Amino acid sequence: IRGNDWMTYLGEIFTIRKGRKEVKSFENTSLRYIQIDDLRNNDYLKYCVKNPKNVLCDPSDILIAWDGANAGTIGYGLKGAIGSTIAKLSTERKDVFIPYVGKFLQSKSKYLRERCTGATIPHISRNELDKIKITLPPLETQKKIAAILDKADELRCNDQKILEKYDQLARSVFLEMFGDPVTNPKGWKKSNLKASSIIFRDGPFGSNLKSEHYVNQGVRVIRLQNISINEFINNDKAYISEEHYETIKKHTCKRGDVLVATLGDPNVRACKFPIFLDKAI
Repeated sequence: IRGNDWMTYLGEIFTIRKGRKEVKSFENTSLRYIQIDDLRNNDYLKYCVKNPKNVLCDPSDILIAWDGANAGTIGYGLKGAIGSTIAKLSTERKDVFIPYVGKFLQSKSKYLRERCTGATIPHISRNELDKIKITLPPLETQKKIAAILDKADELRCNDQKILEKYDQLARSVFLEMFGDPVTNPKGWKKSNLKASSIIFRDGPFGSNLKSEHYVNQGVRVIRLQNISINEFINNDKAYISEEHYETIKKHTCKRGDVLVATLGDPNVRACKFPIFLDKAI
């Protein structure tokens, strides 16, 4: 009974406001320009020109990628001006702990993405977002739950850092043996990428891979939001069944491959296939 007393709809807690396209500044204007990549990490800070029409957010807001392939990505704890593909969820209620709700909504990213509207460019459905049910226990309980989830994330991050250290060690050994490939101090014969690669292949298109093909576990699907500059972003995980994989396995990627994204921001970025995955699409 108490659980039902704590249950409410997201639309009863938050108001929603979309961001706007801002004028980027190459100088630190002290006003951070928050775009979709910023919902995942703080690696590449951007700034914009201050304007009375800026849609501002602060750590009391939850941010959600509203449009595009990354729709449903959640971030919080940020301060700045939000871009046109992001919306902010704001509340004046004092019984809401933002990191608790933020963690909850991160678990709903796939749910929201699967219910997007739009034939070509996905958009978050306001109706689907508003009617999500959430349990709001007492504030102190929310804080305890959020702290536990933060600790779990920290442990997962530590495991990934260990794997990354092994990867860095491999790079160090490579440089010692073969030298810097950019300056080529050992005078190795140069070749273009096409001649040095066994195969070039892109991902499946159209009806071969849709969001309705995604399952809770199976073969990993690598998407645009997983590829950053020399870094694999292990968030927004998606999977397909082994059965569906067999129908599109010509698009398989594996350890040793280089992943290249040619859409999004920045337009071209690449990283190595992560060593903690065996194979993916």
